[in-house]
Order: sequence, then C-alpha cells, then structure tokens
Amino acid sequence: IPLISFTTGTQLNNSYVSQNNIFVNVSVTEINEYTITFSLYNSTNDLINSTSFTDFTRKINWTGLLDGTYYYIVTVNDTSGNSNSTETRTITLDTTAPTLSSISSSVTSSSATITWTTNENANSNVSFFSSFHSRGR
Repeated sequence: IPLISFTTGTQLNNSYVSQNNIFVNVSVTEINEYTITFSLYNSTNDLINSTSFTDFTRKINWTGLLDGTYYYIVTVNDTSGNSNSTETRTITLDTTAPTLSSISSSVTSSSATITWTTNENANSNVSFFSSFHSRGR
C-alpha cells in the first residue's frame, strides 16, 4: 500500500488564514506509483477541483479562491490497484478585514466602558491606560 502524508508548506488542519490560495505538498513512498489526485471541496462538500498527475507531482496550489471554508485530500494509487489517502484537512480563507461600527464610550473617574458592533464573530480585548502629567514647581 502506498504511503502518503502532508509535508512542508501545507497548512495545519483547521487553519484560519488571510489568503486566497491553498498550497498542498505531500510526500509519497511507492515504487510503482500510477496516479496522484489532489481534491478540493467547498464548505457544502461540493467538489471544486480534482487534479490527477502521472508524473510524480507532489504539489498543487489552488489560487483565486473566495473567502470560505474548504476541505482537501490527496490520494495516491499504484500500478497494482492499491491506494491510500491523506487525512482530510480543513482550511478557512478570510481576506476581508472586519469592520467596526456604532463605537461608543462611557468614561468615569474609576472605569471606562467601550462598546461597538462588528460584522464578524469576534473575541475582543481593549487595552487602555490613563496618563496624568503634573508639572512640579
């Protein structure tokens, strides 16, 4: 049975990245390799692209992709009909920066409250400091 695994340059499973491409690189151990197929699916599991090679290709770079969640898997077949696949990996592409609106603040002598609305799910932290400068005479 052929051996196959992801290698250098391939994003880790469940990656969340700001880019519009997916680069995949695999390592294969098989003397009698016949084909290798790189498959890309969208978030509803529709096949977006399936590309097969017979020339020992180990890399693919899907480009021009829209923001969203994708799944990819690579399968290698040998001349005896044996096959093996990588695990299916998930990657989320997000090239759109979140927007903030309805920003307001309320400041007292002992606290500050800042509120806003954003167009994406977010975990947010606000850091602030107080600055007081006195002049000595």
